[in-house]
This record gives sequence, structure tokens and C-alpha cells, in this order.
Amino acid sequence: FNYVTHFTYFAIIVMLLSGLVGIPIPQELILLLAGYFASIGVLNLYWVTLICIAEALISDNVTFYIGKKKGVQILRSRLAQRLFFTPKRIRKIENYFKIHGGKTILFARLLFGLRGLSFIFAGSANMKWWTFQKYNFLGTIIWIPFLILMGYLFSWTVVAFWQYSGYLKIFVFALIVILIGGYLVFKKFK
Repeated sequence: FNYVTHFTYFAIIVMLLSGLVGIPIPQELILLLAGYFASIGVLNLYWVTLICIAEALISDNVTFYIGKKKGVQILRSRLAQRLFFTPKRIRKIENYFKIHGGKTILFARLLFGLRGLSFIFAGSANMKWWTFQKYNFLGTIIWIPFLILMGYLFSWTVVAFWQYSGYLKIFVFALIVILIGGYLVFKKFK
């Protein structure tokens, strides 16, 4: 091991843990990058996969625990109610988790943005810890190696992306200008 390798493992763990403190870095992107770094020899494919699985299981349990201890309080906060979580919807979510909680946890692993919320819902709906573990572990050992392997096998696309990213920046900028312009025109004639 060298310093770059140690730092890269550490950086991946920190980026994966960032979701716990509310920094919205897509876990999928980090796992694809981990696979890329393994493909170019910076990381060991097996070690990075095991480390990412362990980190995901730990952070998922922390999120579940937060849901168990503070989930109802969080979901009944004024901010949550303004966003979407009315008392009626909270009851529906809790009833849903009592019936379909395991399947939801399994498939939530595959859905960016809903993963953390579903773990909080599972905790607040008093899902049994062992049930949560079983389905979360199954989803984790399927999804994380899959994404890392995709980053590993398709690492050549990262190089191609960087070569053509200039065009992407121009496209995104043009799209933003068009959307803002369209909004302003629509607002003016409304």
C-alpha cells in the first residue's frame, strides 16, 4: 500500500458516510468510481468491495436507529409536514411498512434518494431490527458489488466522459439558459 491507496480508501468511506450528515452525494457514483479506481490499480477490487459493503451496512443501521429513536418526531415536524408528510400520509407509510417493509428495504437499496428515507421509515414504523438486517444485507450484497463491478468493467467510459465533458458542459449551460428564458417568457405573458 502507498499513501494514494490509503487516501483513496479513506476518501471513499468519507464520501459514502457523507449521506448520514445530509450531504447529497449519490452512493452509486462513489461505488462506480471505486470500481474505476480498482480497474486502474489504485485500489484492490475485493478490499474496496468489502469496505463499501461494511460501510453501507453500518450507515444503514445508523439511519435505521435514527428512525427508531427520532423518526416519528422527524416525520411530524413542521418542515416535514410542509414538504409531504401529513399525519394521514405518515399513518399510510407506517401501515405500508408493517405489510411490505422487508421488500421495500430490499428494493430501496436500488433507489437513489429513497434509500435513506426508507430506512428512517422502517425504524419509525417499528420494523424488527433482525428483519431490517436480513433484507438490507441481501440488497447490499447484491447492489454494491454490482455497481463496483460496473465501474471496474466499464472504466474506459470514464476516460471517454472526460474527453467529451466539454460538450456536456455546453449542453447543460444551454439547457439552463433555455429553461430560465422559457420561464421568464411564460411568466411575462401569464
